[in-house]
Amino acid sequence: MWNSIALTLISVAAPALIGYGLKLLDAYLTAKVHSAKLQSAFRLAAETVQSVVDCTTQTFVSTLKNTPAWDAAAMKQAFSQSADTAKQLISDDAQQLIQTETGSFDTWLNAKIEQAVLRK
Repeated sequence: MWNSIALTLISVAAPALIGYGLKLLDAYLTAKVHSAKLQSAFRLAAETVQSVVDCTTQTFVSTLKNTPAWDAAAMKQAFSQSADTAKQLISDDAQQLIQTETGSFDTWLNAKIEQAVLRK
């Protein structure tokens, strides 16, 4: 008698438990994929910013630095060039992911440009 009750309970509960376990597994895998995608977006965007700053330095800043033309306006122009180019090169998806995670893509980008400039 108890065996048949136990078998009945197991046969009723097993699908629900398996379904719940599969939902947990799906949530875990989704989080891992999102995390990997997010890490990749941040890494590629940061590398892009560094490359853009290097290019701006080589093509614009180096010709003006140590001359009277290297003033606050020229610095602002160099920064704007870097920001505009980075926005063109970083995918919309990556920008959206960074926006969602940081609250502001532009603030993140500005900080990354400043960081890249300080490394020079």
